[in-house]
Amino acid sequence: MACTAGFYVSAQNGSSASEKSNAETKAPFNKCWEYSFENTVRRSIASTNGTVYLSEGGGKVRAISAKSGQVLWVTELGGEISASLAIPRVGLAVVTTRAETLTDQPPNSTLRLLNFDTGLVRFTVPVKTSGETHLGISGSRLIIIDSVGSISAFDIENGNAAWKANLGGRVTAAPAYTALSVAVATEKKIDIVSVANGTLTATIKTEQPVTSLEIRENEMIVAGDDRGHVTNFRDLSGAIWWRFKSGARIGTITETKEGMLVGSFDNFLYMISKYSGDVKWKRRMEGRLVNKPFVSGDLAFTSVSVEDTAALIDLDNGKVIEQISLGENRYAITSPVLTDGSVLVFSVPEAIVAYSNSGCTSK
Repeated sequence: MACTAGFYVSAQNGSSASEKSNAETKAPFNKCWEYSFENTVRRSIASTNGTVYLSEGGGKVRAISAKSGQVLWVTELGGEISASLAIPRVGLAVVTTRAETLTDQPPNSTLRLLNFDTGLVRFTVPVKTSGETHLGISGSRLIIIDSVGSISAFDIENGNAAWKANLGGRVTAAPAYTALSVAVATEKKIDIVSVANGTLTATIKTEQPVTSLEIRENEMIVAGDDRGHVTNFRDLSGAIWWRFKSGARIGTITETKEGMLVGSFDNFLYMISKYSGDVKWKRRMEGRLVNKPFVSGDLAFTSVSVEDTAALIDLDNGKVIEQISLGENRYAITSPVLTDGSVLVFSVPEAIVAYSNSGCTSK
């Protein structure tokens, strides 16, 4: 899973199966704790093994107990965090970036792997990046992709460089990953790159720039574009299985057991059949769904732009099961994470806030 300017977990949409069991209960979520910070720069969060990881200015990483809100450790890396990824049973991968340098200057970024329990650095690798940075995992390799289509692959255990490639085009959406390949949207095409050696194995031409990308469990590629189309490609030849049209740019696509969950800038959330592309249900939201929903079992945890509430939606019928108030004039600025089975964590301006549907633990 890709990550940009903050933290994500490597598993699709978040936590492991053991962390999801309590999410499907219908008990209400109540506020447990809040951690405040001074700056308003967009900061993302991720969690694994009951710990929340937060990026702060100056390349600072803070680990916080999801149950109690207690700070467990702080590591200062310098620069600014441009991307990172929590990899279960491995560690926290972080890319920090200094100010932009000329192309003939030394690498301006650094890839590090941190120990989950202590924040100590396991390895450090210099990297050259430009603009927005995406960090993902594919098989046994960490993949770094920047905004101009430069790709670097590293061994997940020791940071050794595996290969580099350049797609020669502007990246228009967060990449999608399988164990064997990476799908990258550049201009009006989707490039498929082999993780084994970085070679370009296929290119799918698209009519419009891709704005959201998902690889299904059956390895079909689903792409959304800036004209509101969602296209399910049958295979790497570019043959189309089905196509759906919404009223505006596609912001998010998430595969669920009920179908493809699509967030459009027409302010609707759609559930699309995986097999036909037909609409199973749609729900009007109070604003644009710019953050990817967190899907757990039969529920989707969603938030929309500039709204101070989040919604729990039943994936079977699109009904809102519960609304969570984030506080007056507060809105979620990144996707939420669910950890420790029942702790739901949101990033809002100047704070992260945790809620639970099975009780809170005091510090």
